[in-house]
Amino acid sequence: FCAYRNVSSISMAWCLLFWAEWQVYALGYTGIRIGACLAIALLVTVASAVAILALDVIADELARARHNTRALRSMILSLGLAVGFTWERAFDMGLDKFSLHHFSGQGHHFLLRHIPPLVLSLTVLPAWSWYILPHTLQKEKS
Repeated sequence: FCAYRNVSSISMAWCLLFWAEWQVYALGYTGIRIGACLAIALLVTVASAVAILALDVIADELARARHNTRALRSMILSLGLAVGFTWERAFDMGLDKFSLHHFSGQGHHFLLRHIPPLVLSLTVLPAWSWYILPHTLQKEKS
């Protein structure tokens, strides 16, 4: 059942992302695509932050009354994923445009496209495995 919840959360996040993108273009945006991606990322971030705070308050109240809060926690996860997906898209598009504009035809496009994510992974994964993962596993045990 946990896998179903996670798949549903990811599906909802993708649906929110594509809905937001569709709304921006349906409302008449005609600028460059990176501008739309940044606008979507900002709007989804602000809307999700407000919704997450409200859902967290509701979930806390339900937990105090000894009710199940898994559905609300899944919605919070979905909103967090949607924020991550929108910013990932904006940074990916920005990095792609930057590398094509500054290194077009020089063969460095591949390096600029793949080295920064590798450096980021080498920086973030150890911190995640040393700090976040142990705390999560400890919390799940208790």
